[in-house]
Amino acid sequence: MVVVQWADLTGTGFSPQRRDSDAPAEYWAAAEGLLNADLCQPPDFLRTTGSHPVWTLRKVPVRGHHVWCFAVQGRRGEFGVAGTCRFAFATKELEAAEAWQRGIEATGAQAAEPQMSDTQFAAGVRDVLRGVVLGRDRIGVGLGPAETARIIACVLAALPEAEARAWSWSTCALMPPGPSKRKEVSGRWPDEFRAWEPRWANAIAASFDEPITATENFRRLLEAQRLKGLEEFKEQVVRGQVDADLRRSSRDLAELISRIRTRPSPRPRLMPTVLPPVPATAPSMPVTPAGTNGHQPAPKEDAPEEPPAAESFRFGRDLTRVARDPAAVPIVSRDREIDHILRVISLHKRNNPVLIGEPGAGKTAVIEGLAQRIAAGRVPPALAGKLLYGVDRGVAPDELIVEIAGQKDVIVVVEDYFHWREMYRLLRNDVQIIATSTAADYESARATDRSLDRSFTPVLIAVPTAAASVAILQAVRPSYERHHRLRIADDALTEAVRLAARHIGDRSLPSTALDLLDDAAAWLAVHNPESVLEAAAVWAALDRHTGHGLAVPTLADAPATNLFKDGGRDVWMMS
Repeated sequence: MVVVQWADLTGTGFSPQRRDSDAPAEYWAAAEGLLNADLCQPPDFLRTTGSHPVWTLRKVPVRGHHVWCFAVQGRRGEFGVAGTCRFAFATKELEAAEAWQRGIEATGAQAAEPQMSDTQFAAGVRDVLRGVVLGRDRIGVGLGPAETARIIACVLAALPEAEARAWSWSTCALMPPGPSKRKEVSGRWPDEFRAWEPRWANAIAASFDEPITATENFRRLLEAQRLKGLEEFKEQVVRGQVDADLRRSSRDLAELISRIRTRPSPRPRLMPTVLPPVPATAPSMPVTPAGTNGHQPAPKEDAPEEPPAAESFRFGRDLTRVARDPAAVPIVSRDREIDHILRVISLHKRNNPVLIGEPGAGKTAVIEGLAQRIAAGRVPPALAGKLLYGVDRGVAPDELIVEIAGQKDVIVVVEDYFHWREMYRLLRNDVQIIATSTAADYESARATDRSLDRSFTPVLIAVPTAAASVAILQAVRPSYERHHRLRIADDALTEAVRLAARHIGDRSLPSTALDLLDDAAAWLAVHNPESVLEAAAVWAALDRHTGHGLAVPTLADAPATNLFKDGGRDVWMMS
């Protein structure tokens, strides 16, 4: 690599340090262009960059070609002078990860050891990958420069080259975005930088926090919602296990994730799927075994659940009345989506939310959570006393209109088996609606009828993360234990989520994980009652569901204990 340096040796000015350098003139000119853009001498209020690596890697034009340039911005500490910018230009075609490493070596840059947990590291990698998939212009990592440097090195080693070269990769952006609006990844400012100039720091941080609300980004958000396997891919990136040949031959990140997901996974060693029988002397209520984390199930003698009271609607159910049933399963990890729906139905216009999500993502569960909020009175005063009318399949709009005529407190919930023309008939008769749809169906309907945007407000129901899915399974576990009359161990929940996300592609989490858990519990209740449902039974259920012959996992296939301890957000959605 060719290295050039601009420096302020005396504190009186910034100038090129050409002595002892035989770098061609075009590299000095390229460096000067970067200095005049945003990779300039660190501002005077930064007294020192100390051990914080202020590094940037991006493609720049030199001799009519775009080459990788690794830049280091330092002040009073970096390279031992008042202020320095050192640039290392690749003289041949390099992949992004190699250019990053060679740039560090060529410039002599040094950094402190990253101070972050494995969970923070994984969350940082996930945030960058999500931003790339969504087509964000600016991605904030949320960690300091030293930690961001490690995350960037990890991500660059996994991204297709065409995707990596589209971005500027910075550990700490010192300048707000200029008119070029280049796509940029950056870590946050260290605390001492912020203390010296908080307003500048806040302005730069705000440029990385723009919400995804613009109309042109909505299509990208829906496409990202349909993308499967992001969490699994993130785990491969963190462990450095991304297939190099697939990465080099993929055009972008979405294609790479899709190819990895559809590639056949290695077949684990087969082991017997028949669980041992219960001894004849087993007590009627087994003692809690090791591995269940002390979870105590409901006793076997529990009384059966009482059905909800009779409902007043002819063509469906009063969902708010069902939500008042003490046996109703609490809805968890969906507060943000429910809050969003409450805001929409409180609007003066366009107060008909349409819940957009893939099959199994939890649209029905979010509606049940909304009903529980209304039943508990935890809603704005204007929504108190509202009733959610869950309409059955095959009901004609005219019948609904006649039934609820004059009932202003009724909100009709129509699933995606209702046609949009039928919904318009309800809207023209002043019926407020909560609709559901898949991303593909909604986009297709919008393409043929733009008036949808005047009547409905979209609310994205994102597929929960692995951590959120495990929390959902933990919430419904008591109901499944009462129904199947057995105990469910913690490892069965985490394994159901992991296996469903990896091997079942026709629907989304958490529905697929719940089906696996239900099937495993039903099989165990028939063949080995009074026992504990553990991970082995979930593997056997997957075997029956897919016919893969996966059986019980070997030790190498077993999930890590911290796989689902995700410190990040439970779900992501359009705000």
